[in-house]
This record gives sequence, structure tokens and C-alpha cells, in this order.
Amino acid sequence: MSEAIEKRSLNSKHFLNENGSFTAQIHATPIHHIDWTTGELLDNDYTIVPEINWEFEYAVKKNNFRAYFNDSTDIKNATLASFEILNSQGVVRWINYKLFGADPTGHLYKENRFKYYNVFPNVDLEYIVSSERLKENIIVKESTANFSYTFTLKMSEGLKLEQQPDGSIFFIDTDTGEELWEISRPYAEDSSPEVIRTEAVAYTLGKQIYEGIEYDSITVDLLEDISKLTFPIVIDPTVTIISNTSNWMDTRVFSGDPDYTGSGDDNILYLGFNSTLAESRILFQPDLSSIPSNAKIISAVASHYLTIDNGGSITVRTYSIEEPWSDNFGVTSWNTMPSVRSYLGSLSNVNSGGYYDFPLTTYSDDFQKIISGELPNYGFYLMSITVTASTHKAFYSSEHTSSGSRPTLTVEYNVPPSAPVITSPISGVSIDSTHTITWNLSTDAETAQGSLQYNADLSIDDGLTYPYEIVALTAAGETSYEYDFSAIPESAICKIRLRAFDGASFGGYGYSDTFEISHGKGYVKVNGEYVKVKIFVKGSGVYVEAKAYRKVNGVYEKM
Repeated sequence: MSEAIEKRSLNSKHFLNENGSFTAQIHATPIHHIDWTTGELLDNDYTIVPEINWEFEYAVKKNNFRAYFNDSTDIKNATLASFEILNSQGVVRWINYKLFGADPTGHLYKENRFKYYNVFPNVDLEYIVSSERLKENIIVKESTANFSYTFTLKMSEGLKLEQQPDGSIFFIDTDTGEELWEISRPYAEDSSPEVIRTEAVAYTLGKQIYEGIEYDSITVDLLEDISKLTFPIVIDPTVTIISNTSNWMDTRVFSGDPDYTGSGDDNILYLGFNSTLAESRILFQPDLSSIPSNAKIISAVASHYLTIDNGGSITVRTYSIEEPWSDNFGVTSWNTMPSVRSYLGSLSNVNSGGYYDFPLTTYSDDFQKIISGELPNYGFYLMSITVTASTHKAFYSSEHTSSGSRPTLTVEYNVPPSAPVITSPISGVSIDSTHTITWNLSTDAETAQGSLQYNADLSIDDGLTYPYEIVALTAAGETSYEYDFSAIPESAICKIRLRAFDGASFGGYGYSDTFEISHGKGYVKVNGEYVKVKIFVKGSGVYVEAKAYRKVNGVYEKM
């Protein structure tokens, strides 16, 4: 396979197969970014590298946003990170973050992670770069008297902060009105085997004076009773791009907590049954916008990475969903989960870790109908039908910090060739025996015209049925085919349909004009030409009508 670079989207790659079909790899989050200079879609690279940009010593620039780390120009109050993006008009907008009062003892970076050690006693600060977010982890290693942390912000002109009803914070471009990025609704997780998660974390917007200058500030407070939490505790205020991101959604619903709706950014999604037979299901809605609406779907599988395996093997069924839903916090739960439309396929022996490919096209053509627009894309279910206690599996979600472990969708499809135009037989001609059918070549974006083959069928009932196959497939590149009609019953309402084949699928039909099949009946040869005689009664008289024809290539042409 070779990549068809012109078919790239932010979150997909398309590869041309030898038979002319395509294989699309659709990712849960962007794998490409728009080059700020050329406008090309280029591969993302989240690797943090040493590079001086203004006051910063490290950078990630091959991404949908640019991130910078480690400003050492202010030892007392270092700028720990900066976030930079283009608005819809191509204007740069940026934010610099300081953790007020922080005094890190050192830093370490590896791949897409940058960590500051001991920004406060027993508190580390970590940043993780992915395609659409700068994840920030405040890592509290031991109990402390204070769980409040204030970040001061220095922003480019044209930005303002707006706190949302769910507690998240939007950064609004005052010139364009667009929402550029958000600091997601915060949460905290502990280090217990159960990974206790709490939403009892709040943001407070305010102002902070530093060296006589007033800055906007965001204070993060952990409000949970920490007595039931295991250290280290990670508090997560994450910055996410709102524009130029994938439309992929996923969540899980749980019968053991039927009102649980997730947080909108769960790292893992559970599937199966726990020790009390409480059930978890996974809902996901991939972004299918990069598949052409006229594509013929050959196969589709959703790949999810199994990270935690509890119990024995399970069999998982896939279904299409027939109602809208959302992975936003407070929306979809077990009690409100959408109904299913069709059973799509199943996969058995889901057990040990790694990727599993769940089929979406085995038993239903719902996926094809979604692509063609006949059905809306409401996504799909994963559901275990192995009702056994303690067979709870955990899969990485689209929110997982490692982009290489997030779910993907693989679709094999083909864009069929255009319908050919039949140039012979023409309207009204009468064919006796052998005749050469001719047509104009079809077009196909991926297959040369000289490689296309053609299939033709014949109807004698004005196109209601096509019981006669003229040719299954012509030789490649043909624009004509000679056919003997002498064994076909006579009819005055005959049609031919013709379609091209590109090695993977057939295109649409082209149709001939209506013509006649007549095996010499009614034709009288006079001086080398033919006369068709028609006798009919009109009123009280009997009339004879004669028309002259020339027989050319098996066709009687009116003279």
C-alpha cells in the first residue's frame, strides 16, 4: 500500500491498495497538523526537543498547537509552560502559565512529557503533550496542609477568559468570537488499585499581583476529604484545543451506578461484568467525515486497546446506535443510554492485553448506509454477551494520554468508476443478428481508463428486468463489444445497461436508448435494399405501409 496524501484529514490516513481500493485509518484524535507557513497537512510529532524560543528552552512545534517549557529568566517565579495556536484568521494567540510561588528543584523531559520536580515540597508538576491537549498533572506525593494552587496567566491581546456552568474555562478570541481552547472541568485521581476518582475539584478565576503587575489567575482547589484517598494524588487541569479536533466521542455506561455519566475525559472504558454482575458497556462514535459519501464499503473494524484484563475470555458483540447521545459530563448514563438499531458482528476470545478489532460490517449494511447518508452517524455499542462475574475488561479511551494506544477505525472502501455512456445502439434502430455495442470510457480517480473492464446486460421489457448477460467482463480498456442477438426473442422495447469495474467494485449503470430486436420478419429485400411492410385496418379500409431500410452491421437503418 502507498499513502494517498491528497486524501489526508486531520485524523486520518488513506492508503491505495493494489486492486484500486483504499484502506483508511481513522484515529480518535488528530495525527496531522496544518503547517503554519504552507498550509499542508503534516505528520504530528509530540517529541519535546531542546530549542530556544523567546525565554523558553524546550519546544514542541510539529503539532496542532505549539508548546514551550522552562523559562529560567525569573528564578523566583518561572514561567513553566506556554501554549500557542492560530485563530481562524491565521493570527497567533498564546498564553504563558506560572504556578505562583513555585520553586522547582529540577526538571526532566522524555518524549512528550516534561516534569518539574518539587515545585512545592512533595509536589511535582508534569505536562504531557498530545495532538489536541496539553495535559497538566499536579502530583501531590504526600499529605499537605494546602491543596490549593494558583496559576497566573500572561496572554496575548485578543483573548479573554470565560468560566462555564460545568466549571471549565474557555479562552475566547475577542476579534473573531471563536472559542480557541478550554481548561477542562477538573478532577483528581488517587493511586489506589481501584483508582478512586473525585470531581470535588474547583477553579476560581481571579487576579494576582506579582512585582507590581496584575495578572489573571486561576486557582485550583481540591475539596475532597483526602482521608479515603491514597497518595500520590494527581490533580488534572488540562488545556484542550476546541478548534481543529476530531469529532470522535466515547464513553461507558455502568448498571452498578446507573446515573454515572463519566467526566467527558475518562482515560479507560470498562466492558463486561464485575464481581456482582454489574455490567459495563462502551459507546463510541467515530469521525467518518474523511470517507467519501459515494464510497462502497468493503469492511470496517474498530480497534480498541485492552489494558486491564480481569477474569476469563469474553465474547463481544457490536451494534449500531439509532439515537443521539453525548460523552459530555452529566449526559449519557445507563439510565439514559440510547437504543440500538442493528447487530453488526461479534468477536470471541477477548482476554489478554493488546488491540482487538471489533467488526462493524459482518451482519448489517448500517455502516454503508451511514457513509452514504441514508442513516445518521450515532455511533456503535460494544457489549459483552459472556455473563460471567469478574470478567471486567478495561480499554483505553480516546482521552488516554498516550495517543498510540487510543482507539482507531480501519475502513476498506472503494470509490466506484463513473457510469459509461452507450453510443450504440441508438434510439429506434432494429437489430437482426450480430451488432457491435459501443460506449465512451468511464472515469475513475484511482484506476486508469485502460484498466477498466465492463459488464453488460440486456432487457426486452423496457428495463424492468435484465435476464440476458451480454458479457460478464470485457477485456480491459475496451470501448466496444460484438454480440449476436439472433437467439434473443423479438421485442420493440429493448435496452442495454453497462457498468465499469475497477478491480474492486462496479460503478453505476449507463443505459442505452430503446431499440428493437427483429429477426427479418416484415422485411422484404428489393434490389439489394430492404422494405418493411405493414398491413393495418383503418376504418373500413385495409392499408399497406412500406418503409425502406438499409441493413448495416446487423441493424436495419431507416432510409
